Amino acid sequence: MKKYLVALSLFIMPSTLLAQNADPSLPTIYRIDNIPYESQSTLFGNLKVVVLFGDPSKDGPYVQRIKFPPNMKIAPHAHGVHELKIVSLLGGELHFGYLGDKGEAMKVGNIWTESMGLVHWGLAGPEGAVIEIHGIGPVNSIPYKKD
Repeated sequence: MKKYLVALSLFIMPSTLLAQNADPSLPTIYRIDNIPYESQSTLFGNLKVVVLFGDPSKDGPYVQRIKFPPNMKIAPHAHGVHELKIVSLLGGELHFGYLGDKGEAMKVGNIWTESMGLVHWGLAGPEGAVIEIHGIGPVNSIPYKKD
């Protein structure tokens, strides 16, 4: 379980250095072919992450994109009860579910929430997945432990 926690914290809590162009007072256009993703190594594999607006580690709104490699398993976890994440699947495939259900294969354009302490999990498809998160920080991940 410790491996999941370390890996989870590496991609859920990105470095504020990734937010270098995310100053909400500056007008910024991100073109799809020029988004400045940064690689992050985890025990699951490499992720690509970019913060487009705000800072997930601080109070306030943020927008973040995450590219998951093929077949990456996202261990069951939750977020703090005061945190809200609205997630969209932008590309690839992602099987997503909440604790106690079988989940479902998300289609590009699907939107879901990860909020209020709900335990959830995921599995990227054979070509990986790209998600965009619109959230209110600070981000706080809580690992799920079976009793």
